[in-house]
Amino acid sequence: MLVTQSIHRPTGINVFGSYVLRVEPDVALVRFVVSRTEPEPPAAFSATREALTRVRAFLAQAKVPAADVQSSYVRLTDEHEFRDQRRIHVGYDANVGLAVRITELPRFEEVVAGVVGAGANGIQSTEFATTKLAVHRAEARRGAFAAARRKAELYADEAKVRLVDVLHVEDVNPDGVGRRESHGADVDLGAENAAGQVAAPGSIEVKAAVMVTFAIERGKATSGFA
Repeated sequence: MLVTQSIHRPTGINVFGSYVLRVEPDVALVRFVVSRTEPEPPAAFSATREALTRVRAFLAQAKVPAADVQSSYVRLTDEHEFRDQRRIHVGYDANVGLAVRITELPRFEEVVAGVVGAGANGIQSTEFATTKLAVHRAEARRGAFAAARRKAELYADEAKVRLVDVLHVEDVNPDGVGRRESHGADVDLGAENAAGQVAAPGSIEVKAAVMVTFAIERGKATSGFA
């Protein structure tokens, strides 16, 4: 995506502002698979359900809320192996998808290892997220607007004009901003957080971008609005 001129007849100073905030995750969603292969479908279904019961029992013992554990319907597939260049039917695989939401991240390893030990066959995906996304997005949008205003003030000073009013504000999808050199992030808090420490690996990027048009009036004045 390229951020292009979207205001076809700009009046005043038209600027782009962006902001990148990196925050620590406070929740993880892990998707497991529980499957068993048996010669006949009933045995495969039964073995998979027994394994799923053990996994759920572990999660209950680990005090993971039932609302944070979701499972799919049992699926059944044919299983084959190649032997002596021949495709041989070896049985039926019954499998269930299991999603576990972990809100106590210090216990992440304990919970994941426990689920696998209780009977899950593998991990399909792991996603870290934040429950305060709306709050962080609001902060990023404020930062993007502030960056746009600072840029407009600089241009106004150089042009010896004065910013008067905001004429137009347009929200921009920030996903492709970093791929255009002229529109890289104006403020990127990814290198250091507020405490001056390097952002931790695995932190979540929250981005915002905006196009703003400011009205101007002639005559040199101090930066800022009238």
